[in-house]
Amino acid sequence: MSAQLPRITGEGLTYDDVLLIPAFSDIMPREVDLTTRFSRNITQKKPIVSAAMDTITNATMAIAIAREGGIGVLRKNMTIAEQVSEVRKVKRAEAGMGYTGSRNIEALRFARFLRITQAGITESHPHDITITREAPNYSR
Repeated sequence: MSAQLPRITGEGLTYDDVLLIPAFSDIMPREVDLTTRFSRNITQKKPIVSAAMDTITNATMAIAIAREGGIGVLRKNMTIAEQVSEVRKVKRAEAGMGYTGSRNIEALRFARFLRITQAGITESHPHDITITREAPNYSR
């Protein structure tokens, strides 16, 4: 005899049924630490993980999520060869950093590198230390 899944009884809520109203807080945004452990050896500063559902995460989605500091879990309904291909695409993806030309040495010291955001906006001072250390011309 197979076990039956429990049935949902009563009324349920969806995202459209809930409204979160901001309230005053003594906690400053810089004091918040969202660091979480994804596995024994992997910790994340931003707990963003994609679903391993059939149509959710491919290499493109995994790359986009990784660039924002999260982890993309590739979908499971692929052959081993397809999985290897998707992982290679993710591993080859660049971190979204680029070199900048400078008018003089002082300007170079001021902005050692640029971060190109997914929206195409250029930042001269990335805030994520992980991204900073991955920059090809990063120095302390």
